[in-house]
Amino acid sequence: MRLLISYCYSLYGCVIWDITSAHVEKVCSAWRAGVRRVWGFPLNTQNVLIPLICNRLSLYDEIRKRVLTFIQSCLLSESNLVSFVTRHAVWFGRMSSPVGRNAFHCCHRFDVLLDKLLYVTPRFVYDFCISKVDSEYVHLAYSLLELVFVRSGSFSVKTLLTQTFRL
Repeated sequence: MRLLISYCYSLYGCVIWDITSAHVEKVCSAWRAGVRRVWGFPLNTQNVLIPLICNRLSLYDEIRKRVLTFIQSCLLSESNLVSFVTRHAVWFGRMSSPVGRNAFHCCHRFDVLLDKLLYVTPRFVYDFCISKVDSEYVHLAYSLLELVFVRSGSFSVKTLLTQTFRL
């Protein structure tokens, strides 16, 4: 998993993508397929389990988080030109500008008013995404991880019984 993250998770340039494009979902789908392959999961493993097992945001939410951080840094830029163009794109260009469209899309996803865009932190994004996951899926992901560790030999029922009952 570390190699997959090292080589495929950098996503350089994703902050200027139009994240409302269907192509972004194709990238996310390919990422999920790669994670399934690394963990040895079947192709029909539910998408909601993938980020839980990896202990990361879904790739789409990670991209949204990065886009928001980029827009915030542009809005707060010391360059008057960068700040002005970004403000115009977000508050006046809206859907006719990729930056405005991305800002609106991210605010809609994270249930934040556009006026509060500057107050959205990476921690807020993570907490928001975790709060939207049903606890049933969290328990299912933990069970699945346990089975993966048993399959790989990292964990065994005998070890569990020894630790639990001090045999």
